Amino acid sequence: MHLLEANHPWDSATAWYAIITGGCLFLSGIVSGYFDNLVDCWHFGERVKAHYSLQKWIGSEKLKRYADNLQRKIGSMAGNIFFGVSLAIIPFLGQISGLPFDVRHVTLATGNLILAISALNFNLSGWQYAVIALGILLIGFINLMVSFGLLLAIAARSRGNKSKLLRNLLVAALCEVVRSPTDFFYPKPSATLELPGSAKDK
Repeated sequence: MHLLEANHPWDSATAWYAIITGGCLFLSGIVSGYFDNLVDCWHFGERVKAHYSLQKWIGSEKLKRYADNLQRKIGSMAGNIFFGVSLAIIPFLGQISGLPFDVRHVTLATGNLILAISALNFNLSGWQYAVIALGILLIGFINLMVSFGLLLAIAARSRGNKSKLLRNLLVAALCEVVRSPTDFFYPKPSATLELPGSAKDK
């Protein structure tokens, strides 16, 4: 019951906690991008491949595969580590400070709610199930909007005319939703999104 109450969409601080979690997702994306750029700048993969002792110990072919794998994945690993640590630290900071700090991630919240429903032997009313589903949808929507909204704002600002780029992107996304909504659930491998006014259109 505590888990059900803690994730209630309007009788708890779930929305605020989901905003905090969206901020953590945003920062983890920044960390991931930073380390991706760092390994490229330092030529990390090439340095690992050229390491004399590692070549003798592992072998040139295996070392090449390991180096290429690290080169591709080290940014993602750094971002995931940062996100996992932040999810653990923020609730702890809220407990010791008394401030309203906690996290609500859609995947973790869904798992917790499923455990709670199972512990109650699925003995819930239809209204309670509807509230649970609404809470999960609210958490997922806020996580997505905050994290990708902040990242999109930074990306647009780096491209110069932020308002024009955002407007073109929203128009292109809405056109894609109307034209082929299933692509957002079952994307095509070669699907691309063309912005209005792009070089291809010209």
